[in-house]
Amino acid sequence: FTPSSSLTVSQAEQIAKVVALVKPGASICTVLPTGSMKPFFDEKAVLLMEDAPFDQLKVGDVVTYWHPRLGVLVAHRLVAKDGDKFWAKGDANGRSDNVYVTRANYLRRVFAVIYTEGN
Repeated sequence: FTPSSSLTVSQAEQIAKVVALVKPGASICTVLPTGSMKPFFDEKAVLLMEDAPFDQLKVGDVVTYWHPRLGVLVAHRLVAKDGDKFWAKGDANGRSDNVYVTRANYLRRVFAVIYTEGN
């Protein structure tokens, strides 16, 4: 089960915009309805992201990165470090992603999730 709240998506986006104003470099993201990060979040959640330096990432962080083979933005959890790169995995997925998260394809780190109604 994914958490929910009484907020509509529109209300959650408005709250996220306010938070982004007070946290320098913050941005807002929504995700595709793949279910890969359930139960942590799904497509009805609004994610707040920060410009965290790659060197500050650690296993357990949820990050966004560009998947070079699929040509899409992915939001998954870092599950293992391998030298100067990470393996990532959706919480609901049975195996790690088929590409590393590297300095070149890493984008941002998720620092907050705003749940909405119907999650």
